[in-house]
Amino acid sequence: SVSDHDEILDCFIDGLHMLMSIGFELHVDNLKNYQEINDQISIANQLIKVYQNALKINETYTFEAFQNCVDDYFTLGFKAGIDFDTILENYIKE
Repeated sequence: SVSDHDEILDCFIDGLHMLMSIGFELHVDNLKNYQEINDQISIANQLIKVYQNALKINETYTFEAFQNCVDDYFTLGFKAGIDFDTILENYIKE
């Protein structure tokens, strides 16, 4: 339903703000333009990939680990039916 989608979007944007605050600490000053990727991995496995990448950031505190996590986080959003423009609009709004 629409309200479920809105709730998922709100949670996704909250998570993106948290992720970007880590990027700020790592002195990341821009994000690449994300293409919507269609692959065969399930949304549950995609969520696990994001979690594993977040743990890697915690262990290594490297830009590469951060970028991998952001890539997988955007892919998770796309899998949840959120397009890049919607993410950008809502991220800037808050």
